[in-house]
Amino acid sequence: MDVVSWLRSLGLEQYVGSFHDNAIDGDVLRDLTDQDLRNLGVSALGHRKKLLDAIRRLKASGDDGWPAPAVHSPASERRQVTVLFADIAGFTALSRELDAEELHKVVGGFFERVDPIVVAHGGYLNKHIGDCVMGVFGAPISYGNDAVRAVHAALEIRDAVSELADVHGRRLQIHAGVAGGQVVASTTGSVSHHEYTVTGESVNLASRLAAAAPPGDILISDAVMRMTRGKIDCVDGGWLNVKGFAEPVRAWQVVRCRTEASTDAGPLVGRQAELQIFGAAVASCRASGRGQVFYVRGEAGIGKTRLVEEFQRVARDGGFDCHAALVLDFGGGAGRDAIGALVRSLLNISLTDGPAASQAGLDSALAAGLVNQDELVFLDDLLDLPQPPDLRVLVDAMDNEARRAGRIRVPASLVQRASRARPILIIVEDVHWADETTLAQLSEIALATARSRSILAMTSRVEGDPSGSGWREEVAEASLVTLDLGPLQLEDARALASGLLAASSSFVERCVARAAGNPLFLEQLLAETQQSLGAQEVPGSVQSLMQARVDRVDPADRTALQAASILGLRVELGALRYLIGKPHYQPNQLIEHRLLRYHGEAIMFSHALIRDAVYETLLRNRRRGLHLAAAEWFAASDDPVLRAEHLDRAEDTRAAAAYLSAVQLLVGSYRYENALRLSDRGLEIAALPVVRYELAQSRAEILEQLGRVRDAVAAYDLALTAAIDDRARCSVLIGRAGARRTIDDMDGAFADLEQAENTASQLGFTAELARIHFLRGNLYFPSGNAEACSHEHEQALELAKRAGSVELEAMALGGLADAQFIRVRMVSAYELFERCVSLAQEHGFARIAAANRPMAAMAQFYSGSAAAALEIALLAIAETAKIGHKRGEILAQNAAALCYRELQQHGKALDHTQAALKLAISVGARRFEALSLYIHASLLRLSGDSDGALDHVKHALAIARETGIGFAGPRVLGELALITDDPEVRASSLGEAEGLLARGAAVLNQLEFRRSAIEACIKGGDWDAAEHHAKVLEDYTRAEPLAWAERVIARARESVADHRFRAMSTPGKGEQS
Repeated sequence: MDVVSWLRSLGLEQYVGSFHDNAIDGDVLRDLTDQDLRNLGVSALGHRKKLLDAIRRLKASGDDGWPAPAVHSPASERRQVTVLFADIAGFTALSRELDAEELHKVVGGFFERVDPIVVAHGGYLNKHIGDCVMGVFGAPISYGNDAVRAVHAALEIRDAVSELADVHGRRLQIHAGVAGGQVVASTTGSVSHHEYTVTGESVNLASRLAAAAPPGDILISDAVMRMTRGKIDCVDGGWLNVKGFAEPVRAWQVVRCRTEASTDAGPLVGRQAELQIFGAAVASCRASGRGQVFYVRGEAGIGKTRLVEEFQRVARDGGFDCHAALVLDFGGGAGRDAIGALVRSLLNISLTDGPAASQAGLDSALAAGLVNQDELVFLDDLLDLPQPPDLRVLVDAMDNEARRAGRIRVPASLVQRASRARPILIIVEDVHWADETTLAQLSEIALATARSRSILAMTSRVEGDPSGSGWREEVAEASLVTLDLGPLQLEDARALASGLLAASSSFVERCVARAAGNPLFLEQLLAETQQSLGAQEVPGSVQSLMQARVDRVDPADRTALQAASILGLRVELGALRYLIGKPHYQPNQLIEHRLLRYHGEAIMFSHALIRDAVYETLLRNRRRGLHLAAAEWFAASDDPVLRAEHLDRAEDTRAAAAYLSAVQLLVGSYRYENALRLSDRGLEIAALPVVRYELAQSRAEILEQLGRVRDAVAAYDLALTAAIDDRARCSVLIGRAGARRTIDDMDGAFADLEQAENTASQLGFTAELARIHFLRGNLYFPSGNAEACSHEHEQALELAKRAGSVELEAMALGGLADAQFIRVRMVSAYELFERCVSLAQEHGFARIAAANRPMAAMAQFYSGSAAAALEIALLAIAETAKIGHKRGEILAQNAAALCYRELQQHGKALDHTQAALKLAISVGARRFEALSLYIHASLLRLSGDSDGALDHVKHALAIARETGIGFAGPRVLGELALITDDPEVRASSLGEAEGLLARGAAVLNQLEFRRSAIEACIKGGDWDAAEHHAKVLEDYTRAEPLAWAERVIARARESVADHRFRAMSTPGKGEQS
């Protein structure tokens, strides 16, 4: 029986030395009496009773009464250990001088002195090799401060051996080496012989350091020096060329042990200044109705979580409601991201509520006015609820930017409304793991605090801290207070330790000294030592500390803890039970040991570092097996994202295909940012050509949806090289052509379509051919090539019908309408736009409808009545805004402005141009910015603000010259001619515009310029020129007369005729007067 393990299981390892010195083995242990325990130095009555009770149970069981000690049958695992090698200096020479019997006696005496020292310091006596002793500290049992124990043992061995009597005129000396790191600890060997041992680089290094050490010296590795810093005095031993190591290794020569005091503390002590700042913010928020943002930053374990827990207590005392969420690095699962969890909390919906309960909670919030009807589409997304059919059509029509904007906007709006009833505190922890969308959501919530009775407190590690980027600028309008947490002062650490554990002051001092400035270290250390108050040393690193904590739990709980580490920081109990095969498992002991904590219905690791340390103990094959089991669980739970990630970590060949399935799901729900991340990872590991192609194609399409069009073109290049057949290559070429059109690479787009058409024609790909002709028609549109544009879209329409694709048919109708539009056949264009919109709406293609309705409004404006066009434009504004079609909304806003201008409602018209201008600026659409400025200038002129009109039209002209003057230049120049009072400016503007029109310009330039030119000429008294412009406009619209043009022409001719009549009626006046 392993008496050491038995004492540790009772939390009484302080008596290990006494039991060892008195040769108390398993047989003697069963017969110990109360007096024997007194003689062994067990003076505390409670400890004697605990030992006697355990001895009685030991006898009654008929065997050990405890699980087999780890030394006998440990599971193979990775462990953080420190390895000690010590042997006799000059042993080769000594063996030549002594006969075998004398040498045997010397070696035996050496082992008799050395072995007990290794054991007494908590080491495992691994083996004897000749005159060498190998001791392992940290396996099979860790004490948390194993590196310190190993160096202490080496120093004691050095001193003990030097005290041995002279042997043939010389005293014995040793040389020793100590190295630390991760090893594989296991029982190895064969059926006839096996032993528990460790294998790894640290074993080899410790042996080489011992060989390199001079007589009487101890060399330690750089890793051991770092773990023992402050406890061991050492000097630089230089860089050594060590066999088996590619690079020289640094060694340190041990001088002596020393003690020190250290600062680092934990839970709340020493944070009074931060609490005062927060308390003042709570009071100010209640009084002013405006909140604040706190950003708590510090290294892992510094006490951020404990501080924000106290924030919640202060806030609740001040009448606040508190809502907390956590950003997870892995294992969150659907609907459990930080903002999703926060929304659930604000709506009083539990994380464990199913769809029905969540929907009921959302309905209640809607009835109570906590959410608005138009926010439901985004709340369904945030809560991971299925979209009802009417909202699904809306979601499908939205672009990614609109969906993302809704996800960002709605949580902040919810915070504002929730704070009207009671002030609220929002806690979001571990922001260093947040993705771009989460950071944007937090920015919006932060800005909302300035307008509501709400306080936002976030925590972040220094590593990965996002506040150093542009994110801090995004929240600049909020009142942001950054609290950088440093180590606790010595007195604060002492106070913290005393508050956590009632023990002697000397023991607390030792704990505080070893905590090394980090509150988590101290908290975990004191939690451990509640079970072993006699420990003389404390952990030197989180890895060894956590290992020591884990070694205390029984094997079943340890297995469960390792399985939990596979699942991430937050663990669903059902998933954990599945992994360990125990459907009723309860992690009570792990909770008691503060390795895990409850998090709603789930459980979480008490700290991310604990999870990381436990995960590192798993051997690769064991990790793979657990990740595969986790993948099975998440497949059954219908979570393809986590299934893919676990297959990936299991290095399973199915991982790439699983990522593809996950990407397709995310794209279907418009989560493009996450889909891009998964597609990138899938491409890294994809081996099957078909999977690699589909991931590459998906990635290109995702980048295009995200607005990263130039990146999308490059991604299509990669997809083209991965294409597996002609259909795939055709699809990639069509996609790349569309992306190239967006970035105005017209030649490249035409070339792609030509190549795709050759393939599609040869192989009879009807749907692809329809899409090719549609895209080519769109390429002809900006150039004003009406014949080519119309021809391509006619072919696209015929092919779409043949392919049975309503979507492509609606798109082709829109293209044909565009072709009629650039022919100035607005009546025909309007009819085709109406057919396109009706067909798209009937079959649920809301995005196609929204893209074409603004153009229908424009066509109606020029061909029919302004009032009818206004009705269409206002409907188009609502549709495009709802789905985030910003280009369409700009067109619709400007169409409404033109209608109101025609109806002489200039104030309303100005509102719409301002809205269009804001949209154009927000998306960087400079050409549309110039167009909106032009319309705005005309409205300012009509309102009597000539100076403002002139400034706006000059700004519009500058942008037009910068971005391609053919798009809006002629109409802008016409408006400038009308606004200015300078005859030379008027003449030059009209002349330049005529030249641009002669070279070719967008269709509406002819219409709008002629109207402005007529009025400018009338203003300048050039009546013949006015009549000329009216005649040009009449000829331009002769093929299909326009009501708008007829009104302009009629007014012009009426003015000219009236002037001529008055001129002839007035004696002495000439024709040009």
